[in-house]
Formats: sequence, C-alpha cells, structure tokens
Amino acid sequence: MAIELAGLGRRARPSWPSEHLALIVSALVMCSMTIKVLLVAHGDAVTVSTIVSRQGLTGLAAIIFAVGLPSVASLLALLTSSMLGEAVREEDGLRGPSMALGVALLLAVLFAPVKVFLSLIAFSIAIVAISLAIRVIRARLAARSKPLPFLLRKSSQAQNASISLLLALATFLAMSGLVFNDSFWLPKERLSVLQKPLTGYVLTGDGDFTHVILDHSRQTLVLKTSEVENRTLCGRSEDDRSLPVRMMWPVATSYPQCE
Repeated sequence: MAIELAGLGRRARPSWPSEHLALIVSALVMCSMTIKVLLVAHGDAVTVSTIVSRQGLTGLAAIIFAVGLPSVASLLALLTSSMLGEAVREEDGLRGPSMALGVALLLAVLFAPVKVFLSLIAFSIAIVAISLAIRVIRARLAARSKPLPFLLRKSSQAQNASISLLLALATFLAMSGLVFNDSFWLPKERLSVLQKPLTGYVLTGDGDFTHVILDHSRQTLVLKTSEVENRTLCGRSEDDRSLPVRMMWPVATSYPQCE
C-alpha cells in the first residue's frame, strides 16, 4: 500500500512547465515585446530606447497584446487546422482537434480582417480535403495489398520524420511572419514642420517637444511642438476590419492617403 501511495504521489507531482507557468508566460511576453520593438524600430537603438521610454513596459505589453489579437487568432487557426488534418490523416480522434479549430476560427472571425479569415477557412478546407484524400488512397492500396508510396505512409514511421520536421518548420515560419512584422501600432500622420512635410508616428506631442518616428527610415526626431504647424492622420484605403465590425458599421472611416 505504501508503495502504491508513493507511486501515486510521484505521478501527481506537477511537471516543471506547470509549476513555472507564470515564468514561462512572462519570458514569452518579454521576448515577443523585444522582437516586435526591434522590428518596428528597424534595429535603430535610439528609436528602440525612445519607444521603451515613452511607452513603458506595461504599456508596450498591453498595446502589443491588443494589436496582436488578429495575429494570435490566425496562428491558432493555422495550428489547429494542421492538427485536424493530422488527426484525419492518421485516423485519430477528431473531437479535440475539431473543437480547437472551431474556437480558433471563432477568434479569427471576431478579430482578424475578413480577407485573413476567408484565407484561414480556405486553408482549413484544403488541409482536411488533402488529408481525407490521403486516407482514402491509403485504404484502397492497403485493400489491394500494394506497398504504400513514401508520401502516403503514416507519420509515425521513421521514414517520414524529415517530412514532419519540414512541415513544422514551414508552419513556424508562416506564424512568425504573421506575428513578427514591422507594422507600427500607432496611426500614421502627415506633419508640416516649418513648411516641410514629414510622414511618421507621433509618440508624444503634448509638451514642449514632439517625438516623431519617421515612417520609412524609422529615425527618431525630436521637434519643438511650436514648429509643428499641422498634423493630419492618414492611412490605407483598404478596409482591414473583421466581419462582425463590418456588419455593425458597414461604412469604414476614411483617411487621406499617406504620401
């Protein structure tokens, strides 16, 4: 009895990731913030320090989390689509992957732009269709006692380890492209400074000095607020809102084009 209780105690002991979940999440958030700020600043040390000092770590974490919701939803949809395709192809249980994909697509339709959401739907359908085709072809070949081609073998076999690795790497690269890009979370503005036009992002502009990050070079400029003659918000004409937002407010707010 004592041995059984000891065994139960060992099995009930939480793993290291579950014991240090807060530490892992904090490390991931800090890494994501660091990479995002570096990409937004195009690696310029002055711009990085300006963003961190003006926005603050807490503000950066909140901003990146809010702005990154569409990307996170898209990443979850990509991952769960691959999980469902794997379950269909390997003849595993479908309930868990299907529920996970449903939740991911729900988040995507709420937060991701319509074009991105439709692309995710098409990706999911394509993955499931290809997996079903592989499963059907494999079953027919097995019924005829024919050897399975390399690409139709189950991924649990050692021969397909390289393919699984390549698929995982491709998925990671696709996800990285969605999350880690140089798009700024601040609105772009056109400024007139001593009759000279500038296009960039205003970090602060309420005091005696205005901190501006230029759009193309991401160089930081510190201007006297009194010299800023005009500020106009500008943006793209493309409507990148989600489907529910479009349904509630069909007409998007328009801004002049940035030059």
